[in-house]
Amino acid sequence: MVGFVGAVALFGVWLVLMLRAERSLIETHTRQRLHHRDSHRQATRSARREAVAPVTEIPVVRPGAFCRVVGNVGRTNRGTILVCSSRPNGRPRWARARSHAHVS
Repeated sequence: MVGFVGAVALFGVWLVLMLRAERSLIETHTRQRLHHRDSHRQATRSARREAVAPVTEIPVVRPGAFCRVVGNVGRTNRGTILVCSSRPNGRPRWARARSHAHVS
């Protein structure tokens, strides 16, 4: 009878230790999963903030083509900067930007 009680007590101790270890693993897994979820949410929020910021893009235009607002800036397919400049005889057109640097 003493042997049976000792075996039951030993089984009880083993069972308690196994249940604690399993609960610890479940808590660890839950913490990791929550951390993973939160990091993805944070990345999504920061991506949305970046996407909301206005992007100023220089439009692609053709040299000599008509333009609307004098002083607007555009670029060619090759990257040359063009400015909408007024013409004495007619509508404004896209032309190469002239440097305003003065040599002294």
